[in-house]
Amino acid sequence: MAPKSDEETLRALVRLVEHYGSSDYGKVLLHLLRDGRVRLPSPRGPGAPPKWPADEGLELVNAVEHIRAETARDEAAITGKPLGSLKRMSEAAAIEVLQAQFPDKWGSYEPETLRRRHQEVKRHWNYARRLFAHFSQGQCGN
Repeated sequence: MAPKSDEETLRALVRLVEHYGSSDYGKVLLHLLRDGRVRLPSPRGPGAPPKWPADEGLELVNAVEHIRAETARDEAAITGKPLGSLKRMSEAAAIEVLQAQFPDKWGSYEPETLRRRHQEVKRHWNYARRLFAHFSQGQCGN
């Protein structure tokens, strides 16, 4: 089966929202994955194993993304500009903020080490996999 285009995926999402009568996009995403309308990309061939445990790496990615999104929302509120028109904080700057906010957890690492681990984990835990993990653990508003 050929991969679905963005337009086909969006149409499928709209049909599923109408079919299941749910505006909970976590559930819709699970239905899309279950029904084969959206597929997660296959992992690349064998490579070096991850250097960090999955939970800690995923926590790092989520914390950095949260800081980047939070600062963008704050800037949008201050400037009155639309959120999409603002430049997001760099990953390196977000990691520095993360280390300042949580020195016990992240302060012992070199910023460059955290940046490399963030990239490594983000490659493995792409957005679709993070969403699936988030919603399959029951962390969505049921």
